[in-house]
Amino acid sequence: MSPRSYKITLAVLGVASLLLVPFLAQGMLPATVGMVALVVVVVWVLYGVVNAKFTQRSSHK
Repeated sequence: MSPRSYKITLAVLGVASLLLVPFLAQGMLPATVGMVALVVVVVWVLYGVVNAKFTQRSSHK
């Protein structure tokens, strides 16, 4: 996955999670939905960081 598409996807996920916050705060969505969304965002960010480190290492050689 290219860094550009990763950033675009991350931005979309960030906006989507921000849109979910008011619903979660009002209790309109189950807490499990919020937890799943949070885990997905965290895993996605970690994946991007690890991916960036590996691409930097491979380009240095």
